[in-house]
Amino acid sequence: EETEDGLFRNLFQYTLRKDAKLAECCSVVPKNVTYTSPEIQNEILEIMSEIVREDVVKEIKTADVPAFTLLENGTRDKNNRENIAIGIRFVRNGTIKESLLDIQTATKLDAVSFTNLTLKILEDNDLDSQLLLSQCYDGASVMSGKTGGVQALLQNSIGKSIPYVHWFNHQLHLVVVKTVSEIHEVCYFFDQCSMLCEFLQHTKVAELYEGQKLVRLLEYRWHGHFAVTKIIMNNFSEIVKALQNVKNKDLNGSDIATSFGLLSVMKSLEFRFCVVLMKTVLSIIDPADKVLQRHDTSLKDAMVIIQSVKNRLCNLRSVDSFESLVKEADKFLLDSKRDSETKPVMKRQRKNVTTDDFVMTDSIPGHSSETSQNFLKRIFYETIDIIISELQSRFEKNSELMEAIGSVYDFDLEKMKYFSSLGISLPPKEELLVVKDYLLRQNIVGSENMFQEIFKQCVAFKSTYELLAFVNTFGCSTAMCESTFSVTSLNRPQRLFVTHKRLANLVYLAFEKKRTQNIDFDYFLCKFNDKQNRKLQLY
Repeated sequence: EETEDGLFRNLFQYTLRKDAKLAECCSVVPKNVTYTSPEIQNEILEIMSEIVREDVVKEIKTADVPAFTLLENGTRDKNNRENIAIGIRFVRNGTIKESLLDIQTATKLDAVSFTNLTLKILEDNDLDSQLLLSQCYDGASVMSGKTGGVQALLQNSIGKSIPYVHWFNHQLHLVVVKTVSEIHEVCYFFDQCSMLCEFLQHTKVAELYEGQKLVRLLEYRWHGHFAVTKIIMNNFSEIVKALQNVKNKDLNGSDIATSFGLLSVMKSLEFRFCVVLMKTVLSIIDPADKVLQRHDTSLKDAMVIIQSVKNRLCNLRSVDSFESLVKEADKFLLDSKRDSETKPVMKRQRKNVTTDDFVMTDSIPGHSSETSQNFLKRIFYETIDIIISELQSRFEKNSELMEAIGSVYDFDLEKMKYFSSLGISLPPKEELLVVKDYLLRQNIVGSENMFQEIFKQCVAFKSTYELLAFVNTFGCSTAMCESTFSVTSLNRPQRLFVTHKRLANLVYLAFEKKRTQNIDFDYFLCKFNDKQNRKLQLY
């Protein structure tokens, strides 16, 4: 039922009908002190957010080691406001935690303003900026600039070295974007996928299509590229059938011509090969993205999964793999002979070129004289080589930090000296030797298992545990901040004109829902009464 009372009051009236006890209490409340005005609603949300934030700060201050990582990400909402989510990563009771600290609106989008906003939020929440161990943002120049970016200005303001990590999920996205932009055939392939998606969404065409709905490709989400290749691969015959039946539908000449064009493209060997190739390649990258989306993923774990992706891609780069993909692409064409396949126009025959011994780091211009086999082979090797090259170059930054973190569970003091430059104390050599022997005797393997086992023995291995807690405090992703922008249930048309502060508090309470559910409402009522002189004392 739509009324002029607003969403909150409508929900309140609905609750009264469901809760007899609440309805009884409400019946004796003076009509001039109902505490349901928009201003009081905002106060209640603000006080609840303060209580949740106090709980977050309390945990940060009682972390296992006096250090935290700053996570920051921003996006524009439907009202064109730049919302900045600031999160904190820390280790407490042997558990990696990432909590949302605040959501703010940035009126100025320069590096100095972002830096001042960040420092102010830390100061307002009584968090010592000297305990900042690392910072994790995206790769935009305003954040990552070596001299004028937020990461550099923050280090200058605090007066200490604070490693900056370009969050790994974003770098994976850039790897895919680079590959698509550099290889023309792959770029054309995804353009054709977009055309397919748009065409199949036409009402009359959609009636003919019985397969899974194609997803829209998003500029800032490589997952759309992966999803669309999987759908096309799994629903190839259904798409072809729908396009073939368009001529029997009451459509205009332009739509019929489009269907014939898309059908010709889909039956071409180049398109079918790109479907199989990109699905295979993106399937290899996908596990890394899923690991990096987890809040408890450490920088060491991230490095290991990225290395595993590179190794798998290197193994894929072989003649056998290429021939296997070609055979798989051939299976798609159900009703057409190979002689009718669309191939690149050939002017003359060229010798077969073997590319196994070469690494391609840049796109090679297409040649109309290439044989069909060499044409596909060029796309195959070029795609894999560019992805490997991009992974290599993008994830080799912070080499000293990465090397130190990568060797931490080898318990080699020599390789861990870099930590000293960050103010992290290293354990005595004798303690490390005992820890190493202990884990060996307990048959404990894997960094996560080692960390948990040493936490159990943190009294005996205090210095070693603290070192590992520092290492796990380093972050590799701002997925937690990004996920705050996905609380879409709050961003509804009814709230389109809600003030930023109110919406930010709603998002904050929804995101930290476990803390919200555990609010001590006696404490809340005390804070509510103390905020100003209330006509009706609730506590």
